[in-house]
Amino acid sequence: MTWAASKRAKRYAVGFMHNNNDKQTKGGEAKAKPEVIKLGLDLHARQVTECRQLDGSTPKPAQRWDPWKLLDQVEGWIKAGIKVYSCYEAGACGYWYHRELSKRGAMNFVVAPRPLENQRTKHQKTDRLDARALLNSLESYLRGNQNAMSIVAVPTPEEEQQRSVVRYREQLLRDRRRAEARGRGLLLSQGVLAPGRWWQPAVWEEFKKELPRGGPSLRSNTGKGGRWKPTGASESSVSDSKRWSSWCFRWE
Repeated sequence: MTWAASKRAKRYAVGFMHNNNDKQTKGGEAKAKPEVIKLGLDLHARQVTECRQLDGSTPKPAQRWDPWKLLDQVEGWIKAGIKVYSCYEAGACGYWYHRELSKRGAMNFVVAPRPLENQRTKHQKTDRLDARALLNSLESYLRGNQNAMSIVAVPTPEEEQQRSVVRYREQLLRDRRRAEARGRGLLLSQGVLAPGRWWQPAVWEEFKKELPRGGPSLRSNTGKGGRWKPTGASESSVSDSKRWSSWCFRWE
């Protein structure tokens, strides 16, 4: 090989190395700035556990965030031109986090709760495992598997408020029925059968006069109106009933 040919070969080799380095740099930049970020979120009142996947790479280890700091991070990704997809299970936290994610430009899905992969196979339930399982479901859903997640229809704030009123009323009714049953059971343990809806003010005013002193045994004796009246009840039971009402029957 002549001196000129050797020089041309060296120039070619150097140029090839520069081009290869440029490609590696561009590839590194592409990895540093993905096109799509997918997030599996396990949301709680004070924290959110997030497991992310950049494009089609291996998911990153799950980490905990302050909910508002994660929202700021998502907003930064969106401003950088990255598409963000996320999902979390519907629960006690409601839909406020979905609305905040949507305001920042993320495509979020609220999914119906169901046993996740780690719960079915390993019988384990941690925030990190749940976030990873939600990420796997999200990735499968975005690839076209419509059965991977059950999407919940997010109500408007007005609809959510109306549902809350109905839901809280039902909870109060259940609480009242449980309290009524506890009071009826306590009376029965002392040998007293309570009338129906005994806790209402008008009924209670009459019923508390019949409460006996001590704990008499049950006897088949009823007072006026078919209401239970233990045999041997005296006027002293009226004053004794004040003590009863002071510690367990303050309903009115």
